[in-house]
Amino acid sequence: MFREPWYSVLKGGISWLIGVVLTTLGPWLGGCAGYWTRMPQQGFHTSADAAFLYGPIRGYLQTPAGGQPGTTSHNRPTLKELGIDTAPMVDASVAAGWGSHDVYGGARIIDLSGNNTLDQTLQTHSVTFPAGTAVSSNVRLNWYRMGYDHLWLFSHDHATLSIDPAIEAVIFDFYYSIAGGGQSTRRTYLKANARFGLRAKWSPFRRISLSGEVFESVPIPGQPMILTLQALGGYRLWGTPARGGSFTLGIGYDLLNHHDLQTVPNHIHAEIGPSLVAGVAIKF
Repeated sequence: MFREPWYSVLKGGISWLIGVVLTTLGPWLGGCAGYWTRMPQQGFHTSADAAFLYGPIRGYLQTPAGGQPGTTSHNRPTLKELGIDTAPMVDASVAAGWGSHDVYGGARIIDLSGNNTLDQTLQTHSVTFPAGTAVSSNVRLNWYRMGYDHLWLFSHDHATLSIDPAIEAVIFDFYYSIAGGGQSTRRTYLKANARFGLRAKWSPFRRISLSGEVFESVPIPGQPMILTLQALGGYRLWGTPARGGSFTLGIGYDLLNHHDLQTVPNHIHAEIGPSLVAGVAIKF
């Protein structure tokens, strides 16, 4: 049975964040004698980012009917028994700001489908699918964000270091359908929460950069929890750091967990990663 890796994930996330901070701040702290200086940000600016992510996915979609006992199997169906093992994802965002202040909006699109034959009888959303039933499923785990971040940018010789704390509102957009053996059912809903996070980016050379980010949801009972981690290397294709285009490549990890407050809860759990992340970013 799938086990929720909350403690290991949080421990790994904290270790990862410490590593990112040490990696990005190390050159700064080690070069204090070289006089790192803060760079003022002036004027209006905009940016657009897009990325493709692909990695293994594990989890389950516990879906009762009206929160009533006897309407769902515990922590089932698993994504594996629905025939869903990998997750292609698209992420896009736009931002606009003045000086060190930015507002942004974005979306993570995770649309999945699969086909499989059930090894065990499945009860989901008050519908029973006997063992041996060939089923097909569609799953949507999209989430959308709108937020604010504040940029601190420092320079030393040709190197730059940016640190961006941020806070954002998120909406989790869930859809699940399953059909087989002449039966079908589906469930859809929207849930909201807030997240806080930190981005850091170190550019030791004119075109090369190393960056990382960690975002986690505010722990509100009954609301979705969305944890994201990324570590990326970047190469500036044209222009300057303030006005230009770049390509990024790296790894990511996502954890989505929604557990509502019904007698028998909707419990959506998906762990995605490690994922390959490839993207482009343009600043105007």
